Amino acid sequence: MKLQLLTGVAGLALVAFTPGANAFVNWVANGSTGTVGPSGSNSVLGWDGGGSDNGLFGSPRVVADTFLFIANQNFEAESFGDGSTPPVVNVTDTMRVHVHALNGNGFTEVLFHSSGDYTLFGAGSTVDINGHMTVNDLNSPGSFTDPFHTASDHNGPFPQVGNDSAAILDTWQGHSLISFATPLTDIELIFQNSLIAITIPGSHAVIATLPDTQGSFSLTLIPTPGTMVAGLLGLGLMSRRRR
Repeated sequence: MKLQLLTGVAGLALVAFTPGANAFVNWVANGSTGTVGPSGSNSVLGWDGGGSDNGLFGSPRVVADTFLFIANQNFEAESFGDGSTPPVVNVTDTMRVHVHALNGNGFTEVLFHSSGDYTLFGAGSTVDINGHMTVNDLNSPGSFTDPFHTASDHNGPFPQVGNDSAAILDTWQGHSLISFATPLTDIELIFQNSLIAITIPGSHAVIATLPDTQGSFSLTLIPTPGTMVAGLLGLGLMSRRRR
């Protein structure tokens, strides 16, 4: 199943703000919401070590080959141009989990999708998003990375900048996609997302990730060595018969 699916401000001395690092936050199983704990399995895949550096992604439900993060916790960056917050607010989190393909399958593709909304008020207000997905092969030194590709739904790519004529309210979408030429059976998945809000005096900027982050895995059955040998022998026999 596939997924259904800084800028600087000239002349200002900007101070970046990032929430203090916390201990790694494990996923939490909850029977009422259906979220899973850091380790588990279903008929398609298994996982262990699931969680995030700051807990902002929340915990996922796992439906077949898809992680559905339905409980994002205050994943938002907001800056007020009145001195009550730093002029640059950078809120970030990194999700980490080991995923294992079961029943003779292998991963051929990993896709992460996330979306949110933002508001800009006044010239000098800016919002931005960055991040990436990394997949490490747990059985070899192989490592693969794809940036977090983002754009607003109506105003083009990031960063987005406000103006003095009207407030700007819009939604955004982002994704990272990695495909493998040879299926992988055991992977480490790392997904990082940063939200950035910038203001000057008299402006306001806020950007948030909505609780619909999703990660999906495309799988294919990997032939066993015995099956591959039998197939090659069969091809050789057919070749001889055709001569």
